[in-house]
Amino acid sequence: VIFNESLLHRPELGPKLVAPDPQAMDYNSYQHFIAHNLPPESPNMYGLHPNAEIGFLTNNAESL
Repeated sequence: VIFNESLLHRPELGPKLVAPDPQAMDYNSYQHFIAHNLPPESPNMYGLHPNAEIGFLTNNAESL
């Protein structure tokens, strides 16, 4: 198992998305954070090339 100590200290979960401080938040605060702070999904968020979404959207459009 690979363990990285930095994961315990407010890591960056995605581009421009830093994990909230778990000591300062309760359940309702987490819900608010998720509802208002998560960026829209994009290929960059998963480390993919920006054009990766084109194939996905094309396949979905063809299936309609």
